[in-house]
Amino acid sequence: MNKKQSYFQKYVLISMILNGRVVPLPSYRAAMIPRAVKRLCADYTAIETLCQNKESGTDIADAVLRHLEQHRRTFEVDGNVGLVKRLVRKLRENSVLKVAKVCAFIIFVMCC
Repeated sequence: MNKKQSYFQKYVLISMILNGRVVPLPSYRAAMIPRAVKRLCADYTAIETLCQNKESGTDIADAVLRHLEQHRRTFEVDGNVGLVKRLVRKLRENSVLKVAKVCAFIIFVMCC
């Protein structure tokens, strides 16, 4: 594995943890670099796709965890199992926060 590939893998995971999505690379970067690296990091771009799935009733954290188990060897070799697990925790935290906001809104509406 080359350094660019390793950097991109970590970039995808950390960007998902911090922003909930992969922030595009700056425009001054050569367009060819992300395209070339994405092909080599299919398991990581699949996580991005899973997280963008907005179907109602879909447990995104569970889907990412299943993806981790299916491709565990890849993530272990890359040394990124911990980052994927951290992403799963963050996705679950965000789900709980959304439920809490809805409950708070309902209580507010009922009180007024």
